[in-house]
Amino acid sequence: MPAHLRISTFGIGTDFDTQLVNVLAKKGKGSVARIYDLERDSLSEAAVKALNRAMYPSLSGCSIHWTGRDKKDLNQVFYNEVVSSYKLVDRKEFEAGNIDFTFMCDESSVTG
Repeated sequence: MPAHLRISTFGIGTDFDTQLVNVLAKKGKGSVARIYDLERDSLSEAAVKALNRAMYPSLSGCSIHWTGRDKKDLNQVFYNEVVSSYKLVDRKEFEAGNIDFTFMCDESSVTG
């Protein structure tokens, strides 16, 4: 697939093929929108969000690595969106200040 191409998907209703929309968006370096209720302008909102994401580069190959734990691979990281991750930790470990994390993306991972 050309590097400049991005595919975003929409799952509409309550019984769409979740795996299909997720795989297409991941391989297409795009986003997934799940639209369950069309009566509250959710389709318009999802379309605007997908267009906004398409206008800015995204980062791929990103991960969060918590000290002493396995790294968590992330899907595309989009401009102006929050990235969150959490881990349950032992209270003693927390109080000792032994909790840290590293957020990394591939050096050449900016895609547009």
